[in-house]
Amino acid sequence: MTIYFVRHGHTEWNGLGKIQGSVNTVLSDIGVAQAHALANHLQETANDIEVGAIYSSPQIRAFHTAEIIAKPLGLSVAPLPGVEEINFGLWEGCTWLELSKQYPTEFLEWTHNRRYYPAPNGESYQQVLERVIPVVSHLSKSHSENIMIVTHGGVMASLKCLIQQAPFEELEKFKVANTEVMPFSLEQLQLAKAYL
Repeated sequence: MTIYFVRHGHTEWNGLGKIQGSVNTVLSDIGVAQAHALANHLQETANDIEVGAIYSSPQIRAFHTAEIIAKPLGLSVAPLPGVEEINFGLWEGCTWLELSKQYPTEFLEWTHNRRYYPAPNGESYQQVLERVIPVVSHLSKSHSENIMIVTHGGVMASLKCLIQQAPFEELEKFKVANTEVMPFSLEQLQLAKAYL
């Protein structure tokens, strides 16, 4: 069994470099086109990536992406609470440059301790992993076929970072493109649980 994580399509805030986090932004026209392109690709390569069920973060940008992907495959989308994007608290709506000026002390601490230091009124990446991994692990036990989970860049990058046992200060190296597909084996899921 393989779990295919997919990042949602492009949003206007992606284009502006704004931190979205828990904000319920919607897909841009580019994002809708990206989701359709992925859906077409999945249809054309059905033997390479075959899924029996599609789940999604309840956030609009992810769920809309999932619906577009699911329709030509004849599947419905089930919301999966727990795989939402990292909550960046007071930093949401800001650009990274604005953060460094408006929250210099907190931002500096965060850049040197990304795994465990939360944004003001937000979450740390460790907290994200502690909610995502148990949800995905529980879900995997109820399926024998491959599944797809449409989620967010922060979720996917933190999983990649954890699995490779890289310092979270290097999280940028694991950045995920819009509608990028990331296969995740059960063995990797077990490693993620062990590395939490």
